Amino acid sequence: MTDSIDVPRPRFRVELDDGQIVENDGSAILDPESGDQVPAVVLRMSRARAHVLAHVLEDWSSVALVVATPRSSCVTERALALTLDSA
Repeated sequence: MTDSIDVPRPRFRVELDDGQIVENDGSAILDPESGDQVPAVVLRMSRARAHVLAHVLEDWSSVALVVATPRSSCVTERALALTLDSA
């Protein structure tokens, strides 16, 4: 087990022209690969924007399946796309 030093990251908040907000709000989320709590990035958007993003992710996932590699994450993006679309 290695020792890690938790270095506080500066907070950031960006409000995009279409009203989306991207920020690290100090919250954490479980990393499924390591099992550790890691800093979260929060994306806030309208339902309409989530619907558009869902279609972008779905299209990307479909294209990614054509050139699938061991690192491909198209399955997780497809799940995110379906969730955003149903929001």
